[in-house]
Amino acid sequence: MNAYLENIENLVRCLVLHPTRAGRSLFLVKDETFLKVLEENLDLSNELKLPVCQDTGVVTLVVGHDSLTRDKLLEIKTTFENCFNDL
Repeated sequence: MNAYLENIENLVRCLVLHPTRAGRSLFLVKDETFLKVLEENLDLSNELKLPVCQDTGVVTLVVGHDSLTRDKLLEIKTTFENCFNDL
């Protein structure tokens, strides 16, 4: 779980420091817990437009929005952290 949070933090840092590289940031997570987080937080999933492959159980997290503000990125990170902490 700490690895997921670290990946999210690294992605957020990448987006904040290098927004033009955001389109090349791609994370594939094969884990039922992560899938459950997304399924139970449909508002977040829909807002971020996270593609979830139901057939394989693979969650593809692609955050490549150059228009996201630092506050929005921190909100995304905090939301994910809270989801994991609640499990």
